[in-house]
Amino acid sequence: RALPHQALAQFDAAGHRAEQSKALNRPKVDAVATAGLSDFNVGSNARVTRVSGGLEAAQSLYNPANGKTIAQAERAVELARAQLVAAEQDLIVRVAQAYFDVLSATDALGTVRQAKKQIGEQLASARRNFEVGTATITDTREAQARFDLVTAQELAAENDLNVKRLALE
Repeated sequence: RALPHQALAQFDAAGHRAEQSKALNRPKVDAVATAGLSDFNVGSNARVTRVSGGLEAAQSLYNPANGKTIAQAERAVELARAQLVAAEQDLIVRVAQAYFDVLSATDALGTVRQAKKQIGEQLASARRNFEVGTATITDTREAQARFDLVTAQELAAENDLNVKRLALE
């Protein structure tokens, strides 16, 4: 699965290759220039300078191989465009999924924190009841164990939220 910037680079490259292939049907122009200097010693010193030049142009009127090359390059552009659109759609889906994962992790952390608050109140109540003699030490230790468990769950939920935020970034 290509990333959008990779797909964009492939699309640009395909476009340039297509333009290069279209050059096969464009006119070709060549310029030729020559210069020469000759000395003659036949009775007098004469110098002759010759300069000549030419311009040649050619254009292919019918070349099926060129047509196939151009058509292939144009299909490559269409394929690269489709891959770019697919990469953009994939990016949209991944960003949306990451966003909803952050929202879900935020909700989960809020739920764990609410549970921790309630269990903290139960722990405080169990400690008070133990001090006045209406509860056993086992009740207090069970409340402490529940509080420790929810504290661990809170840390796990915070870590999960941080991971989800990093994924979104």
